[in-house]
Amino acid sequence: MSSFLIKEYRGDRSMREMAKKYNVSIQSWSRWEYGDAYPRTPLLVRLAKDIGCTVSDLIQSIEYTSKVLTRNGRGKDKCHA
Repeated sequence: MSSFLIKEYRGDRSMREMAKKYNVSIQSWSRWEYGDAYPRTPLLVRLAKDIGCTVSDLIQSIEYTSKVLTRNGRGKDKCHA
Protein backbone atom coordinates (compact mmCIF):
# COMPACT_ATOMS: atom_id res chain seq x y z
CA MET A 1 0.00 0.00 0.00
CA SER A 2 1.27 3.46 -0.76
CA SER A 3 0.32 6.94 0.33
CA PHE A 4 -2.84 6.95 -1.74
CA LEU A 5 -2.84 10.67 -2.52
CA ILE A 6 0.77 10.74 -3.73
CA LYS A 7 0.46 7.43 -5.60
CA GLU A 8 -2.82 8.50 -7.20
CA TYR A 9 -1.30 11.83 -8.24
CA ARG A 10 1.68 10.06 -9.84
CA GLY A 11 -0.69 7.95 -11.93
CA ASP A 12 1.11 6.29 -14.84
CA ARG A 13 4.19 8.47 -14.54
CA SER A 14 7.37 6.91 -13.21
CA MET A 15 8.88 7.74 -9.84
CA ARG A 16 11.88 9.05 -11.79
CA GLU A 17 9.66 11.57 -13.64
CA MET A 18 8.06 12.75 -10.42
CA ALA A 19 11.37 12.97 -8.57
CA LYS A 20 12.76 15.10 -11.40
CA LYS A 21 9.67 17.35 -11.40
CA TYR A 22 10.05 18.00 -7.67
CA ASN A 23 13.86 18.05 -7.72
CA VAL A 24 14.25 15.18 -5.25
CA SER A 25 15.83 11.74 -5.41
CA ILE A 26 13.84 8.72 -6.51
CA GLN A 27 14.45 7.32 -3.05
CA SER A 28 12.78 10.36 -1.45
CA TRP A 29 9.76 10.03 -3.71
CA SER A 30 9.52 6.33 -2.90
CA ARG A 31 9.71 7.00 0.85
CA TRP A 32 6.83 9.46 0.52
CA GLU A 33 4.70 6.94 -1.37
CA TYR A 34 5.41 4.23 1.18
CA GLY A 35 4.81 6.49 4.17
CA ASP A 36 8.40 6.19 5.38
CA ALA A 37 9.02 9.95 5.26
CA TYR A 38 7.35 13.30 4.73
CA PRO A 39 8.34 15.86 2.11
CA ARG A 40 9.87 18.99 3.60
CA THR A 41 7.37 21.77 4.28
CA PRO A 42 7.81 23.73 1.01
CA LEU A 43 7.33 20.51 -0.96
CA LEU A 44 4.34 19.49 1.17
CA VAL A 45 2.69 22.78 0.28
CA ARG A 46 3.54 22.44 -3.43
CA LEU A 47 2.43 18.80 -3.59
CA ALA A 48 -0.84 19.54 -1.82
CA LYS A 49 -1.53 22.39 -4.25
CA ASP A 50 -0.66 20.24 -7.26
CA ILE A 51 -2.75 17.31 -5.98
CA GLY A 52 -5.65 19.59 -5.08
CA CYS A 53 -5.85 18.73 -1.39
CA THR A 54 -4.89 20.35 1.88
CA VAL A 55 -1.50 19.87 3.52
CA SER A 56 -3.37 18.21 6.38
CA ASP A 57 -4.98 15.69 4.00
CA LEU A 58 -1.59 14.90 2.50
CA ILE A 59 0.04 14.37 5.91
CA GLN A 60 -2.85 12.17 7.04
CA SER A 61 -2.46 10.07 3.89
CA ILE A 62 1.25 9.56 4.59
CA GLU A 63 0.64 8.83 8.30
CA TYR A 64 -2.09 6.32 7.50
CA THR A 65 0.19 4.51 5.06
CA SER A 66 3.03 4.43 7.59
CA LYS A 67 0.77 2.97 10.30
CA VAL A 68 -0.64 0.28 8.02
CA LEU A 69 2.78 -0.75 6.73
CA THR A 70 4.32 -0.70 10.22
CA ARG A 71 1.49 -2.87 11.50
CA ASN A 72 2.14 -5.27 8.61
CA GLY A 73 5.87 -5.38 9.34
CA ARG A 74 7.18 -3.13 6.55
CA GLY A 75 7.18 0.51 7.65
CA LYS A 76 10.00 2.38 9.36
CA ASP A 77 8.16 5.33 10.96
CA LYS A 78 10.48 8.08 9.70
CA CYS A 79 9.33 11.66 9.41
CA HIS A 80 12.14 13.18 7.34
CA ALA A 81 12.94 13.32 3.65
